[in-house]
Amino acid sequence: MSNLTFDEINRQLNDGIERTPDELENCKKWLIEYATANQLSFNELNEFCWKDSAWIFDHVFS
Repeated sequence: MSNLTFDEINRQLNDGIERTPDELENCKKWLIEYATANQLSFNELNEFCWKDSAWIFDHVFS
């Protein structure tokens, strides 16, 4: 797997979805806060995003 970053995970998570720059930034901030609070590695966060993107979007954008 490539070197993952919050930017890369955020890009993959929102790929193909029309988002404003503010929405993308808010999503990235949420990912950072969630990963930090739950002590997730980049790989764990990436896997979580693939498995449950709908749950993430509900929390970020509602």
